[in-house]
Amino acid sequence: MALNSKSDFVNVAPHAPGVYVMKDSRGTVIYVGKAKDLKNRIRNYFVNKKLDSKTLKLVEQVADVEFILTSNETEALILESNLIKKFKGKYNVELKDSYRYPFVQITNEEFPRIIVVRAPKKNFKQSDRVFGPFVDGQARHQMIDLVEKAFQLRTCKKLPLQACLKYYLGQCTAPCIGRATMEEYALQVQKAVDFFSGNREELIGKLEAEMLDLSKKRLFELALQKRDAIASLSGRKETQVVETFRRKDQDFLAVAKTPSGIKILVLPFRRGTLLGKQVFSFESKLVSTDILEDFLLEYYGQNQPPHEIVVRQIVSRFVEIEKILSDASGHSVSIKTKVSGDAKAKLEIAEKNLLYALNPTSDPLSELQNRLVLPQKPVRLECFDISHFAGNQTVASMVVFENGKPNKSNYRRFLIQTASRGDDYAAMSEVVLRRYTGSLSKDLPKPDLIVLDGGKGQLSVGLQVLKKHQLSIPMIGLAKKNEEIFIPALSTPIVLDRKNPGLQVLIRLRDEAHRFANAYRKTRVKKQIPK
Repeated sequence: MALNSKSDFVNVAPHAPGVYVMKDSRGTVIYVGKAKDLKNRIRNYFVNKKLDSKTLKLVEQVADVEFILTSNETEALILESNLIKKFKGKYNVELKDSYRYPFVQITNEEFPRIIVVRAPKKNFKQSDRVFGPFVDGQARHQMIDLVEKAFQLRTCKKLPLQACLKYYLGQCTAPCIGRATMEEYALQVQKAVDFFSGNREELIGKLEAEMLDLSKKRLFELALQKRDAIASLSGRKETQVVETFRRKDQDFLAVAKTPSGIKILVLPFRRGTLLGKQVFSFESKLVSTDILEDFLLEYYGQNQPPHEIVVRQIVSRFVEIEKILSDASGHSVSIKTKVSGDAKAKLEIAEKNLLYALNPTSDPLSELQNRLVLPQKPVRLECFDISHFAGNQTVASMVVFENGKPNKSNYRRFLIQTASRGDDYAAMSEVVLRRYTGSLSKDLPKPDLIVLDGGKGQLSVGLQVLKKHQLSIPMIGLAKKNEEIFIPALSTPIVLDRKNPGLQVLIRLRDEAHRFANAYRKTRVKKQIPK
């Protein structure tokens, strides 16, 4: 992103976890870093005056900064490691080629065991079950210790002729001396796999059932072991999606319409490792009706296709394209539009990155301030909606968002008292009057922006109330059909891209007001129905 000054990098940096890639004037990567909050980290470079000499030299050479958003700091740490190896920025501390974050492997043996390895591409077999990587060494050791104690898997390299100390400590079921059959041991292994795969709820349910069964049989010591395992498992629910060991390569595509055409972002994962991102722009005059089909054939005509291409939009003639790409690559290529779990999370990361590329300000409230020309950032939003049943039982709702999130303690509902049957305009006028001139005006803080569910008509009656009582509060109308925004200064509505982060906040606000009003109206109607 070419900017006028280096301080502008702070303005466009998002408040989100991720990786930043700094480049010099020739486009060469000179530094890769990660941050829990990218905006705060970038501010340290370009606003902080107390930098060491090495960092000052780095900042002097930075001509461009690319941001890659992730879901959490752990993912950012893994991606940072991968990109440092790829670009070898001169200001990064050189990492040894052999270094990788460790993985946990459950081996493919008659009686599988748990081991820790660092080089999955070299050490793992196709049949091995591998989990990770684990960037927190202490957490990894705690998890392995927990699995050994809870599921009693062996750790010895070779089955001994007699039971070892771990059997007597209750940390192994001793398949070496026949204390556990292959079937019984396989159940232990499956529980460990469920644990590392993140299927914790189902696993905890199984352990709870086993604990109750042991208690009924008065095997209290064994029941206590199950209870301790449940307690430990309940606190281990975090997952990561940037790097999970897989045999197949995947590309995740995000597609968005822009005023000038189409943008497509490609997020490539190779053996589970995120390699970076690529964004492509197509002008309207160059865009065909089958843009995805054209892009897939063009892009993968120049790049090796992965095993899976995941995109939310429907691809026309996808069967034919799969065959073309499969024949060209020498392996099976599938195009998927419906995914879940890990793949769904990765697709959401791709879409999050494309959304940021389209709206680099990233702060939806600042976006609203800029687009609606508001005097200040709309931290507190209040939205009103009218609901009635065939003109009867007319009610209204007021919902409140603060910093983009619902503040339900400030929600209010109104039974309309003065408006004629089915007169939505009069109902809206009444509820605005009651909120901003009655007791509520003293009980609740004044909002930064009032949002009315509706178009010109609703906005007009709302503005009349504010003007009559000399109230200066910004007000807009949001018409649901095309998500048009009506503001007092313009005769025609503002239409934002559906993925605009500011518009997304307004839509969530309006939908919540609609839900709250309907719920109140249904409650009122039920009370009128004789039992």
